[in-house]
Amino acid sequence: MENMIISGALMVLSVLSGAFPMDPAGIEQHALPAESLGDIAGALPADTLLYVSVDMTRPNAQKLFDSSIAHLLRDPEFTEFVDSGLAPFQQQVDQMKMMMMMQLGGVDPELFERLLNGRVNLAWTRLTFPDPARPHKAKPAFVMTFDLGKDADAFSKALPKLYKSLADQNAAKIATHQHNGVEVTTLDMKDGDGLAVALYKKSLVITYDANEINGVLDGLAKGAAKSLAETAMYKDAKAKGRFNGALTAVYCNVASVLELALKDAGDKDKKILTDLGITQITHAGYAAHIVGGGFAESISITAKDTNKGIFSLFPTKPTKMTSMKFVPKNALYYSVMNLDAAGTWDAFFDLMRVMNPKQGEKMLKDLAQAEQEVGVSIQRDLLTHLGEEWAVFVAPAGGWRLIPQVVAAVEIKDPVKLQKSIQRVLEHIENQAPDRRPKDQFNVEKMTYAGHDIYYLKTFDDRDDTPITPAYTVHGDHLLVALLPQTLKEVIDGQKAGFPKLAESKTFQKAMANLSKNTTGFEYLDMEAAVGLVYNGLIPFAQIATGERENPFDMAKLPTESRVSKWFEPYADSAFKTKDGLRLEFYSPIPGVAMTVPALITGVLYN
Repeated sequence: MENMIISGALMVLSVLSGAFPMDPAGIEQHALPAESLGDIAGALPADTLLYVSVDMTRPNAQKLFDSSIAHLLRDPEFTEFVDSGLAPFQQQVDQMKMMMMMQLGGVDPELFERLLNGRVNLAWTRLTFPDPARPHKAKPAFVMTFDLGKDADAFSKALPKLYKSLADQNAAKIATHQHNGVEVTTLDMKDGDGLAVALYKKSLVITYDANEINGVLDGLAKGAAKSLAETAMYKDAKAKGRFNGALTAVYCNVASVLELALKDAGDKDKKILTDLGITQITHAGYAAHIVGGGFAESISITAKDTNKGIFSLFPTKPTKMTSMKFVPKNALYYSVMNLDAAGTWDAFFDLMRVMNPKQGEKMLKDLAQAEQEVGVSIQRDLLTHLGEEWAVFVAPAGGWRLIPQVVAAVEIKDPVKLQKSIQRVLEHIENQAPDRRPKDQFNVEKMTYAGHDIYYLKTFDDRDDTPITPAYTVHGDHLLVALLPQTLKEVIDGQKAGFPKLAESKTFQKAMANLSKNTTGFEYLDMEAAVGLVYNGLIPFAQIATGERENPFDMAKLPTESRVSKWFEPYADSAFKTKDGLRLEFYSPIPGVAMTVPALITGVLYN
């Protein structure tokens, strides 16, 4: 089973590597089309649900070739390591390609691999099959186009073989017709599904049925009567997402998708989504560009009302990043966001009552009881004294430590009142009877270092020793919290010595240059340093996990850490609330990072 998984993965790698050339000559050899259908939004109906366009024509292909991750994939040491694992399975890979060729009617699979060269457009429209006999078959219509370039003639000869193979395998009926001088071939499957395919201006056009492809061909020739490109929502998403020149651009008519999804939903589910503010969303856009060796991605979400549900959790005031004065130049990680702590506290419990009314009420009741015992209100006595900027950083990036130097920094409005509230909480815990104290017995200790009072928890339970000593101090207008008092001492020393700050780092500046300014939230990771810290440690674990016999790769041929890590661009992301929605931006060494965000959100809402 394990070998099957490995060989399958290698097959995928082989296909992907064939789809995109790893040398400049390969870009020419694979004939990336000089002419392209380009953006086909003008050929799509106005009520299109989803439109995806991937542009791998020459400019983006060259940028991708010059990207940092492509340099890593071309590194001789890296390719030698990959080849060490591929060689034992080369025969299986060749056999799988032969099987694929048979399924494709004898057509060389490499011809289909090259479909990814050029521009690929994909769309789901709101049109459905008018088939009362098969209501379960009703579904959004599907359109897909591929640039063929110099491969157009080869595809013209290969398609009849492919049609026959598909017909034989699926008991399909093949038919052809002419539409405005373009030959269209349709395959009708016995279960009611089907495909319609045509070659149009050196592009391959695919839809579900003949009626749809006729409309698409008309749209490509003279534009749709009422096209997606003319709609205000698409224009808005295109402008916000900077679709022009993007490697990948995605538009989604969220309002229509939700309408279809909630058509048969219960009133309870509809109310939850309404209370969460999800039904306020009208449309969304995504775009990815290749910039400076890395990938700049953005997601724009537009809503009718940005003061309801989850939107109320997002602040509108840009962060000033005042906490950066504590962050050293060689920091591994830095995250900062503006947050109205007291307001977010209320909004959080409002959302909890929406998602799970009983659990939300129970949480509020338990919290009120705890606050009464301690004599401190979290919102009134703690959160109201905290400022808007909240930050976390890990530093320094170099060297290996058992306990990372993690520091949380929060702005303070009134240090004196906050300190009194914290002291009341700590005194309450210390004054409890032993049988009512937390499992880990501890005392709160205080020491003074360089004029700053540092408070830390000293534990006494030998049965459950922990390697950390949580500590905090007030430094000017900030509350600093760390896993070890020594970390706070280093921060204090650095402030006195005037150490170089993260803002002076060229790596940090490069990440910042690819994101918009005035963000309400920002996150940064020095990927080169992060890879350097974990790379060598992962090698023995990988070897242990797979075992020498089962592992097809020669671990001794892995490149050195410095050879790998230097090709990793920094990672950064930012978020800010606009007057009509949200915008999320990402810069990373690899594409597709931004797409995990809507996937995670969807998963949370689904559950």
